[in-house]
Amino acid sequence: MDGVRAQLSRSVRHVARSVACATALATSGCGSAPDARAAAPEANAAFFAPLPVVHSLAHGAPSAEAALRAVVRAASTHDTAMLVRLAVTRAEWGRLYYPTSRFARPPYRSPAALQWGLTVAASDKGVRRLLRELGGRDVTVRDVRCGPPRDEGANQLWLGCEVTYRVGARDATRSITGALIARDGRVKVLSYANDF
Repeated sequence: MDGVRAQLSRSVRHVARSVACATALATSGCGSAPDARAAAPEANAAFFAPLPVVHSLAHGAPSAEAALRAVVRAASTHDTAMLVRLAVTRAEWGRLYYPTSRFARPPYRSPAALQWGLTVAASDKGVRRLLRELGGRDVTVRDVRCGPPRDEGANQLWLGCEVTYRVGARDATRSITGALIARDGRVKVLSYANDF
């Protein structure tokens, strides 16, 4: 858990700095940007500049079900390194997800730094809840249900997948992630936001 918190906290601090300028660019024009339409590309340029180029999701699972089962296994054994490995990296989010997401175009257009910051904050809270609920417990996954994925460019997104699991004598059904992303046959967690 400390590893996840440390990595996500570093990301949040970095994003907070990016969001401050991105927000200024989008509203009042940080620097000499004449309006929000001109400012958004500048804000995104600052976000994308340090990102390495990636063409695929690294270390993804072969299916949505396999990804969710891996999340449960990692949470129940406090394997925070695996929880991090199962989630998209900043570069994957920026290079593979954001450009074809609804947040890159009207009417939902929003600076990449802002959306990444919101994703990291929701995932940080979601991981803490996941570990509190499942950590150190004997958890058996009984069923995984996902609706049809939504196509976004070369990506497929699953929102609201549900996992039915047993802890002791109790069964529960929960959305343990906010979204999964699939690309070229690999699936990773796009957000750990959940309903715990």
